[in-house]
Amino acid sequence: MNAHSSRSHSVFSVTIHIKENSIDGEELLKTGKLNLVDLAGSENIGRSGAVDKRAREAGNINQSLLTLGRVITSLVEHAPHVPYRESKLTRLLQDSLGGRTKTSIIATISPGAINLEETLSTLDYAHKAKNITNRPEVNQKLTKRALIKEYTEEIERLRKDLIAAREKNGIFLSEDNYKAMENKISSQEDKIKEQTEELKKIQEMYFIQTKELEEITKTLEDTQETLSTTKKVMQFIF
Repeated sequence: MNAHSSRSHSVFSVTIHIKENSIDGEELLKTGKLNLVDLAGSENIGRSGAVDKRAREAGNINQSLLTLGRVITSLVEHAPHVPYRESKLTRLLQDSLGGRTKTSIIATISPGAINLEETLSTLDYAHKAKNITNRPEVNQKLTKRALIKEYTEEIERLRKDLIAAREKNGIFLSEDNYKAMENKISSQEDKIKEQTEELKKIQEMYFIQTKELEEITKTLEDTQETLSTTKKVMQFIF
């Protein structure tokens, strides 16, 4: 291990706002964001010999990496709930994990056999992260009014979630957001059911057509055999 390492994650974010004026003189805003993230590697405290403050740092790092792993797994398996808010790291990287941004990941590993466990863990991370589907979108130009409305709706949604969490009623989402999630799941289940039924119909049609093709092939073979016999008879007569 690097004795001089800070043993911490580093997140450097740059947000760029571009202002333009429309033909009507209305001010338009275009926002772009760049995240540069350096994740600290997991650490085996027993093998590294970390104690006191360094051991606590390693524990916090390992915990945040576990949360990141749960988020990645949830996205890959298309789980109905993704635990972005379980750590500050995953909350900051929400747009980069299954969001509307382009994301690149560089996994650095050690060639040493002593670090085999960490190497396998890192490669497993990278393999799972590679299967996350992002939906990059070109930044749209928004008016100030539309941008303020978007921020206001986001704040209201977060406020409802916070109230629901404080009440500790077993649902750590506001009722409206939970119902919206349930409706989305229900809609997806209905769509899967419709597609399954459609697939069954296609399979039945395929079976019928295959059966017809076999019958036609058999008829063709019989006809060809009859034709061949007829030709031989005609040749014998003449």
